[in-house]
Formats: sequence, structure tokens, C-alpha cells
Amino acid sequence: MDAHSSDSAKSVFGTWKKSDFSSWRNFYHSPAMSWLLFSTGCLLITLVLSFQVATLPTHVRVGFVASKDIKADQNYEIVDEKSTQKNREDVLDSVLQLYDYDEAAGNEVDKVIQEAFSKTRSWLAEHPQATSEDLRDIFEKRIGGNLTNEEAKQLYGLKYRIEAELFIRNLVQRSMTALIVDDANLLQKSGYKGIVLRRIRIVSGDNEVVEKNISNIKSLEDSRADLLDRSKKSLPVSLQALKTNIDLDTLLQIASKFLRADLTCNLSETEFRKTRAVAKVKPVIIKMQSGESIIRSGDRFEPSHLVILEGIQKQKKQSSQKTKTRQKRKLKYFCSKPLKTKRRNQQNQNATYSRVKHVNNWLFNSLAQ
Repeated sequence: MDAHSSDSAKSVFGTWKKSDFSSWRNFYHSPAMSWLLFSTGCLLITLVLSFQVATLPTHVRVGFVASKDIKADQNYEIVDEKSTQKNREDVLDSVLQLYDYDEAAGNEVDKVIQEAFSKTRSWLAEHPQATSEDLRDIFEKRIGGNLTNEEAKQLYGLKYRIEAELFIRNLVQRSMTALIVDDANLLQKSGYKGIVLRRIRIVSGDNEVVEKNISNIKSLEDSRADLLDRSKKSLPVSLQALKTNIDLDTLLQIASKFLRADLTCNLSETEFRKTRAVAKVKPVIIKMQSGESIIRSGDRFEPSHLVILEGIQKQKKQSSQKTKTRQKRKLKYFCSKPLKTKRRNQQNQNATYSRVKHVNNWLFNSLAQ
């Protein structure tokens, strides 16, 4: 301690004299008593902050042999993080992908085809001189799509007859009896677990069913390819009777345009259900009572032993940090108390007050380190 710091400290506690030790009364009210109490307090605080009892082994691994009995020194509730995470992953894996199933999709498509042909034939009956482009515009507006030039030419040659309409409607209805999904890649990720079908046309709560056999579900692309391959064998008798130049491939292409998916993956709802399921998973708690044996001498360490030891060490570390924080606060209060007392007694001595503040800051920083 340099001369300046020594003078600052003396301004707080004062200096003692031989007469201070002549009697207990004189000693009790002397600066020596203040120095003694301050030194004792610093010593105790230092001991508390540095005192540790190493009762738990460190750097142990699974298979190591315990050199002594280890018991819990108090009651503990230890969270098994690995087991908890495993449970969360299992729950997450058990949540199936949710698909919205529109059972009325096939009927809606059939209605669109029927109205498109019906309205076009009605326009043709009212306007016999209508061109292919006129009829094409009416038909495309009704179906909400576009025809190629070859397709428009074929339908115009058939005059949008009922026979062509029924042929196309029959192909589409047969193809849409199977489940059709818009994104086959997401479906394949579900694997053997299956998916949940939610029938969106049913308002009641009982509108979901688990579909395990996803091999029967086709993609929209595959459904269109199957329609084209399955129906290329021969022209229906109803169309042969028209005695018109009919291109079967073109009619099949028109029919394939009307196919649509009736299954749509609901990603947002699936993620919400996963989040909710994980939130319900309770942490795996290992309870240890004071004095309960963790491992006996000569036994080999198992993963469960390491979980317990790591949990206890973690709690002790957190408790030690809290204790040190409280002790530092007490130390700061203890160091500032003489300053407050001196300030009340020497309100008009600004120079002395500045020195007292300096020495207290120095003492606090020195002890805190």
C-alpha cells in the first residue's frame, strides 16, 4: 500500500495509539477496533469465496471404476437432458403429415366439364356460323384453362357433341377415384408411417383418418400419364359411330387437363401440431435424496451415473456463482458503510470525502479480485 493509499485508509478508520489498549472501553471505541473488524471481515469473506470441497470426481467416463462410494450431499432434482431430448424427438417423429382431402374434387371437375360442353353447344345452336375460335373462347372461359390449336380443332370437328363430353367425363371420373397428391416429394418423406387425411368438407370433429398405405396415392403427373396409357387401346363405340376424323390422343390430352389433386399437404398445421406435441413433453427428472448412494466403490460408471454427477456439478456451480454474487454485494455494502458514516460527520470537508471515496474503491477492487 503506497503512502497516498495509507493516508486515505487512515482518513476512514483513523490511527491508533498506545492509550487505546489501556482498557477494553478505550479499545472498543478506538480506531484499532475498526481496523480489527475490517480485517476479520475481509478474511472471512475471502475464505467463503475460496472455500470449496471437492467431493465429486471429475473427468470420469463410462466404464471407469469408482475409487470410493459417492453419495448425494443434499436433495437434488436433476434434469436428464439427453433422455428429455430423445423423448421430444420420438414425439416429433410420431406426428404424421397432415393432408387436406377434398372429397368433392371429382364432382366439381365433372360439373365444370359438363357446363363447358353444354354452354358451348348452346352457343353453337344459337350461332350456327360461329367459328372455331369463338367456340374455343367460350369453352376456355368455362374450364378456366387453355386448349392447344389441335385440341380446339378436334372439339370443333366434333361440334362439342355429347358423345365427346361423356367420353372425357368418364375418363376423368375413373382417374379421380384414386387419391391424387399435388407434391409427391413431400409424400415420399412420410415413408412407412403414413399420413393423416383431414376431410375438409366435413365440419364435425370426426373428420380425420390415418392412411398407412401411401403406395395407393398417386401424383398428379402420374395420374395424367396413367390416363393416357390406359385409354389408348381403342376408340369407344359411341365415338366411332360419329364417322368423323377423330384423334384419340388429342381427346386424351384434353381429358388429362381436367385432372386435379384432391390431397394437399397442410404444412402450417403439421408444424403447429409438432410444436404443440413437443411442448407437452415433460423433462425427465432424476430425484436424489440426501445420503442416497450414487455409485459404490468398485462399480463401473454407467451413463446414468455421469448424468447424475454432471447434474450435481452444474447445480453446485450455479449455487456457487449466486453465493459469490451475494458476497460481492455484501462486500460493497460493507466497504461503503464507513464512507457514509464519515460523510455524515464531515459534510463540509470535500477534500477528505474525495480521499475516502478513493480508498473505498481501491479496497473493493482489491478484495473482489
